Amino acid sequence: MSLELISHPVCPYAHRAAAMLTEKGVPFRTRHVDLTAKPDWFKAISPRGKVPVLRVDDVSLVESLVILEFIDERFPPRALPDEPLERARLRMWSELSNDLMAGLYTIMTAPTPLARQSAVARTRDVLVRFEQVVVGPWFDGADLTLVDFAAGPALLRLQRLDRWLELELFAGLPRVTAWTEAIVRRPAFADTLVPDFDERLRGMVVDHAAAA
Repeated sequence: MSLELISHPVCPYAHRAAAMLTEKGVPFRTRHVDLTAKPDWFKAISPRGKVPVLRVDDVSLVESLVILEFIDERFPPRALPDEPLERARLRMWSELSNDLMAGLYTIMTAPTPLARQSAVARTRDVLVRFEQVVVGPWFDGADLTLVDFAAGPALLRLQRLDRWLELELFAGLPRVTAWTEAIVRRPAFADTLVPDFDERLRGMVVDHAAAA
């Protein structure tokens, strides 16, 4: 089986798949695409024109959570339990992690300081929800689950924004803070970042001081 991950250097959704594949020790190739000038071959395999796309031999899979579940079903060890209710609960929190992705985007692209303040408040509300259910050191205890791979890329990026912009996103949230630090240190997440990741991410954050 040949696996190729079509990605973008800073995309958190593609980072989900890269981290899970790396954690499971699955060989794969990465090809980055310029989303401002999408080539025809990419448009042909991505119905929504978005990354990630996971090419499995000649089959293209899109939507990051779908890709995660395919990887998990195909390659051990499993990140979802066999028991139906527990499996549904972890799938639910994986879907809710998309709220962290949305918060990340709105904080980065907020057009005014007031808009950023509102985005931070909404994102903190999501983090508070997670604080109430995180077990530690990972989302559901001692082992990585689907939720860790779904939420991890957003948490890693939010930690950087928190430090750069002094947002205090994680203040008073010890479980989420410890969970985020575990993710940032995990090689599967850290080693799948491009070498100039921080520079690229900083370049995407609206600088209100520069714009003033």
